[in-house]
Amino acid sequence: MNRINFQDTHLYPGCLAIFFFNIVPNNTVVAAVAVFSDGGYTNAEVEQISTEEVIVHIDSHTTARGTDIPRKTWRLRYNKKQEVWKVVEKM
Repeated sequence: MNRINFQDTHLYPGCLAIFFFNIVPNNTVVAAVAVFSDGGYTNAEVEQISTEEVIVHIDSHTTARGTDIPRKTWRLRYNKKQEVWKVVEKM
């Protein structure tokens, strides 16, 4: 299964991520597992817009502290300098 590791327990503009699979810009949707810094995880879908931009749909999940996070959609862009993906905006 494809995996995305996020640097925090939830997403917000500026949050960083590492993708453990290649992005192919063909406008397909790819299933993935979103893993958060507290060890929590949930299903995600990645719309591959280009090699430097994706739309990620994150299913609802609960953080280790018990906070319920509803399903949300985010735009991410690749930061070549840092070699990581960065959340740009909530859609």
